[in-house]
Amino acid sequence: KYIDRTYDDETKQVVEEEKICTGYMSLTKDICKRSAGLTSGWYVLDSNITHNKLQSIRIKDGADVHLILKDGCTLTATKKDAIQVYNGSMLTIYDQSGGSGKIVVDGQSGHAGIGVDSNSILSIKGGVIKSEGTQGGAGIGGNRGDDAGTTEIYGGDVTSNGGEYGAGIGGGGRSGGSAGACGDITIYGGTGNATGGKNAAGIGSGGDPNTGTDDQGSIEIKGGNVTAQGGNKSSGGTILIGGGDIKAYGGSCGAGIGGGNKAVAGSIVINDGNIYAKGGDKAPGIGGDESGQIKINGGNITAIPGKGNEYGIGDEKVDIEIAEGVEVNGVIKEG
Repeated sequence: KYIDRTYDDETKQVVEEEKICTGYMSLTKDICKRSAGLTSGWYVLDSNITHNKLQSIRIKDGADVHLILKDGCTLTATKKDAIQVYNGSMLTIYDQSGGSGKIVVDGQSGHAGIGVDSNSILSIKGGVIKSEGTQGGAGIGGNRGDDAGTTEIYGGDVTSNGGEYGAGIGGGGRSGGSAGACGDITIYGGTGNATGGKNAAGIGSGGDPNTGTDDQGSIEIKGGNVTAQGGNKSSGGTILIGGGDIKAYGGSCGAGIGGGNKAVAGSIVINDGNIYAKGGDKAPGIGGDESGQIKINGGNITAIPGKGNEYGIGDEKVDIEIAEGVEVNGVIKEG
């Protein structure tokens, strides 16, 4: 048995349904070591596995893999991008009713903990996921300097930390050129804690150690409990918030929601949700250092500037539109 989670656009809620998988393989150490990768199908983590071989756990190119985490079982992997979702492949992760199945991964040498390239999809529908990137690798997403693909979170408890210049969830950090874009990130539910490395977003683009990055992507939060801690030179991209309980903290010179130092604020639309955003030093709570647009149609919003900045929302080059009747706790500065 496993829990499938989907999103109902009418009720704006995650729907849980217990299902039974009858045709599956047990995930074993030998399967994890397959150089060709996991082929399409259903797998169950029904024992504790530690994978520390030279090669990553790969999803075969173009494969559609479904992994059920049995309660009480843990998969630990500590090499390169410990889990690779590349070249048009898909990985969907489920849990059981107890929600105690775990994946603990630690990328090495500039790799993401869970690597998701620009043509691939990671869908987390449950489980306890702890993912660490290193030296430019995102916690979940791009390797050093690489764009990320599509990441969807419907449930579970996800903690994802980027390495230096790597986003918590999103793009990898600079590698001799522009940093990686965040790809398409959608959070429907669950609990998410994402911390970017130096200069990178908690959820968003990777960081450029010199000038900031204009690489962007799409971030949509429809629900869940989300905490994001960013660095100082990541771009805002396109951010749409339609619900959830969100706490966002900018790093040095970075906004809580939006862009960082020398980076665009991007396009930010808030329709609903309980939002607390605090800027880092010299940064607004919501906004950015360069051009952007902020549109607030609803929600309960508190935006606190960082030390040396007097504005909770906006900055000199940011256009702001707030719907009539919407109250915002924070000083507003429109460019």
